[in-house]
Amino acid sequence: LVVFIRHGPGKTPTGAGFSSHDYNFIVMPRFVAAGHCRHPHIGAFAHEVGHFLGLPHTFPGDPFKTANDAAAYLRSHGNSPAAFDGDGFSDTPPDPAVRSLECSSQKSVTLGGVRFPLPRRNLMSYYDEGDGLSPMQISRVRWVLRERLRRGMRMPVNQTSRACREFEDLDGRQAIESRPSIQAMGGYGAGSWSGNAQLFVGSGPGGSFSARVKVPRTGLYAVSLYATRAPNFGRIEAFFSGKRLGQSTDLYAPIVMPTAAIRLETIQLPAGTHTFTVSAAGKHPASTGFNFGLDCLDLSPR
Repeated sequence: LVVFIRHGPGKTPTGAGFSSHDYNFIVMPRFVAAGHCRHPHIGAFAHEVGHFLGLPHTFPGDPFKTANDAAAYLRSHGNSPAAFDGDGFSDTPPDPAVRSLECSSQKSVTLGGVRFPLPRRNLMSYYDEGDGLSPMQISRVRWVLRERLRRGMRMPVNQTSRACREFEDLDGRQAIESRPSIQAMGGYGAGSWSGNAQLFVGSGPGGSFSARVKVPRTGLYAVSLYATRAPNFGRIEAFFSGKRLGQSTDLYAPIVMPTAAIRLETIQLPAGTHTFTVSAAGKHPASTGFNFGLDCLDLSPR
């Protein structure tokens, strides 16, 4: 685990700590500079490790300055408590995250007639007593840690060769029982996707997407697919001019992340225009959909 400690110049810290599941490091201020509630913020490092291992805050966006600000936000969202759900876990309560309550001993706050218990002991909140995680948070941490351990604590990125063909630029696109659209991916990890974009394919079971691919000269080619994993993505199969390539690939993950290279197969291809097809072929039990995301296709001569 790589941690950068920063401070300065002089007595002024350069900023707070930060990390994310798409970073391969954690940044922290010096311990004496990590003040919170008039004492060193002893939970700050554990909080940033949580981000490093795929955990969002318990609250959405930034904390509110006052309870009135939080109440106004709740009204603008139909007075639904789900408006304060920042992490999507059913075993962490919606968190209004009012700055003035962080260092108090108040256990709950009532906004718009709705009482909200405050997750004061949760490490991914900003309250002073954070010292633990919920079972669903722990499950997420273990999942992301296993992914990191497979790659020397690094997360995958779609680092591609110059020959990689972006799906959003391919000609002759055809969708069957699916809805393709170009999606910017910078918000999920800058530089993690080729061209910072993907072709998102909204699909049901059996849906497919096809596009034309030009092969410049006859020869043996290693075919690799760069794609995306997400909570609502399914299992896919790939075909080159009707020939199935490799095994099916499960694109489910509890967080949005690139796949890195999915090495499909090395095949003999004649020069000319071919059709590359990806189809939905089932899904992981935990996935909420059959969608898939396609970044680019790499044909490397052998």
